[in-house]
Amino acid sequence: MNIGMFKRPIPAFPKYRTTIGFGLILASLWSIHPSFASEKIVYRVVRQPVAQVFNALAELNNIPLSVSGSMEGTVENKVFSGDGLTTIKTLANQTRYFFAYDGVKITLSPVDQVQTLVISLPDAMHKRAVIVADSLFPLRTDNAVEASVELGGIILRGTPEFNAAVQAGIQQLNIKSDVKIVQIKSGVKSEVTASQ
Repeated sequence: MNIGMFKRPIPAFPKYRTTIGFGLILASLWSIHPSFASEKIVYRVVRQPVAQVFNALAELNNIPLSVSGSMEGTVENKVFSGDGLTTIKTLANQTRYFFAYDGVKITLSPVDQVQTLVISLPDAMHKRAVIVADSLFPLRTDNAVEASVELGGIILRGTPEFNAAVQAGIQQLNIKSDVKIVQIKSGVKSEVTASQ
């Protein structure tokens, strides 16, 4: 095959075709899927309701946003810059909203809807349980999943949907566990235990 000004044939590289094809697939996924890459943005806010800021940041990054509960508050005189997911997570931390990203959509919720769930597990299973949570929600509020040797299990701090999804993932490990739901509202603590 002669191309342009080259007079000699360009050799075929059959063993490299697969690698090149795989590289092109990865490059195309990197450019279109938000879990592979999130574009760098700069967003300036003078004064805007927090719900509008979250929606604008999500739209700028083409990431669906799911909100449970009402979003109240105002953002004033802020400049957000960086990749979209990290920017939205930073805003959620600053405005006290629960944040979780499952690779497809972002879930936001006011902190008053966050519940604490303790799943009792053998110490050897703590790390595997955190890995399950990482695979389900690779980006989330910092203290949403923690292993606790003192409590003998995993502590989940999230919306009921988040906690249920992580709990279901942990149950796939086929471990008998006790679940303690500790909900604290207005300083009143309530606790329920159920065997799985």
